[in-house]
Amino acid sequence: MKNLFPLLALALVVLFSVGCNKDDDDDGGGGGTGGDNDDLTITLTWETAGVDLDLSLVDPGFGSVGGGFSFNSNGLSSGDDLEGPGEEVITFDDNAPDGQYIISVDAIDEDISIPFTLSVQSKTDGREFNESIFDDPDLANDGLFMVIVVKEGSNLNFQ
Repeated sequence: MKNLFPLLALALVVLFSVGCNKDDDDDGGGGGTGGDNDDLTITLTWETAGVDLDLSLVDPGFGSVGGGFSFNSNGLSSGDDLEGPGEEVITFDDNAPDGQYIISVDAIDEDISIPFTLSVQSKTDGREFNESIFDDPDLANDGLFMVIVVKEGSNLNFQ
């Protein structure tokens, strides 16, 4: 079962990000401030105007967070920024459970290369990824960047 976790979590992330795409204008308001007291903070930023990137996460209890929504998780999402330049943040305020997190960045029907920065931070550990993503609307399963993180206390192990 442990070997199936990443595959199952990926399926949940894809279903969640597709199901939570909204057509209305969201100002990115809501929870998930990314403050100094947060136990775990994931921040996606991009500078390309007029494009939609989505940040989502599956936590160790198979809860999902992203796009301004949280399902069976104590994580908070800042919202869904639909037109960059943008920022999306997911936070766990002093209660991020230990275990495996699957974090994904998804390009939504964009046919250009989009540079972005993904930051994953605990109170004492973290890493920043500077990447680019491309989504060809005619191809399935592209335009997705994933990071698997195992959290133990404030320590993060990136896989």
